[in-house]
Amino acid sequence: MIVNFHKMQALGNDFVIVEHRYSSRKLFTRESIMAVSHRLYGVGCDQIVVFYRENCFVHASFFNNDGGEAEICGNASRCLGKLMKRFYGMLRFTIVAAGKDYDIQVNNDDTVSVNVGHPSFSGSAIGLSREVADPMHLSLTHDLQIEEKKISKWGVTEIACVSAGNPHLVLFLDKIPPLEKVAEIGKILSLHRLFSNGINVSFSKIISDSLIEQSSFERGAGLTMACGSGACATAFLAGKLGLINGRNVVVQQRGGNLFIEFKEDESIMQTGPAFYVFSGSIEL
Repeated sequence: MIVNFHKMQALGNDFVIVEHRYSSRKLFTRESIMAVSHRLYGVGCDQIVVFYRENCFVHASFFNNDGGEAEICGNASRCLGKLMKRFYGMLRFTIVAAGKDYDIQVNNDDTVSVNVGHPSFSGSAIGLSREVADPMHLSLTHDLQIEEKKISKWGVTEIACVSAGNPHLVLFLDKIPPLEKVAEIGKILSLHRLFSNGINVSFSKIISDSLIEQSSFERGAGLTMACGSGACATAFLAGKLGLINGRNVVVQQRGGNLFIEFKEDESIMQTGPAFYVFSGSIEL
C-alpha cells in the first residue's frame, strides 16, 4: 500500500502526518510505525499522526516511534493546526483524541494555540499502578525507589506527577543535567513500575516567575527537542507548588520557547510555532 504523508515539526519535535478515514491501527501496525519512524531506514520522526476531518472536528491518533500510542501531543497538535490552515483554510477547529476535545486556533502571527484543558491528579489519568500519598510531592527514595546519588548532584527541589492530556513526571532542579544524564535517568523513570503505561519525564529549572528551563524524555520517543504537553505540565505544577507566581510563563526548551497561559477557567493554553517541512509517499 502506498501512503501519502506530510512531514512537519514544532520546536524540533518532528512528525509524519497522514490523513486517513480511520484514525487507528487499521492503517499502521506497530512494526510499520517503527519502520516509518526510523531515521535511517524510514522517513524518520518522533511520532506518526493519523487523522481524519469531520466538519470542524479533526479526529487524531498519535503513535510514538516505538509503536505505542500516546493520548495527545501538544507539538503535533500545533502542526495539525498549521496543516489545516495550509490545505483547508481552517483557523479554528477541535481535535478529538483519546476521547477528549482540544481546541486549536491559528493566530494572526502564524503561531498556533492549543487548549489542553484541565490537568488531573487522578491516579487513572496518570496511570499510577498503586496509590501514592501525594502526586505533587513524590519521594525520590520512597515512591520512585531511586538512589539519591543518581540525581542529587543537580539539586532536586520537588518531584511531581500529573496528567496534562497524557501523563507527566516533572523533576524541579537547581540545574538541568547534561543530555546524556537526561536520557539515562529519563529512561529509568519513564519505565518505572509506578506508572503502568509509562510516563513522560521533564527536568525543569525555575529561572524566574515568567521563565522555566526544561529538558524532556518522552515515553516511547526518548530524548526530544521539546515536549508541548510537558511544558504545560511543568508550568501547571510550578504554579501549584508556589514556585512561580503569575498566569503567563515561557518554557524554554532545546527546540525553542513555548508560551503557556493559565486561562480564567483554569484550563491551560500553549502557544508556539509549527512548520511544514515536506510531503511524500511511502510503501507500507
